[in-house]
Amino acid sequence: LGIKQDFGFYQLEKTSDGRPFRWTRSYGGTTLRIEKPVMEVPLLATHPDIEEKPVKVKIYLIKDFFKEKKLLKELVLTRNVWQTYRFEIPEEVGQEEILLIEVSRTWVPQKILGVPDPRRLGVALGEIQFSEAFP
Repeated sequence: LGIKQDFGFYQLEKTSDGRPFRWTRSYGGTTLRIEKPVMEVPLLATHPDIEEKPVKVKIYLIKDFFKEKKLLKELVLTRNVWQTYRFEIPEEVGQEEILLIEVSRTWVPQKILGVPDPRRLGVALGEIQFSEAFP
């Protein structure tokens, strides 16, 4: 159908060094055109208790409006640092698919830190890149 999907994300923000990212809620999905055989997905979880209670993240590629859902990886995040995850997906090159991120739990900065941010934050998704092969 060619309809772009973009759901479960807050507005675009930038890191202190100017890189764009968006926070998910408990899930977020966006349509991508798979340009090259390796997809690089930068993620950050900032849950204050992440070391004691890790955050589980499932990353999927979805085809044909959820008719085909492929789990790329289930991650367990235990640190508050940006990490880039690489996926070899040569069979997907040239296709438009939905990247879906599901997060096991969210947190609310206003409740935990007392700051004026009432959002339910899952993970931050940085700019997705594609490359020819693993470095």
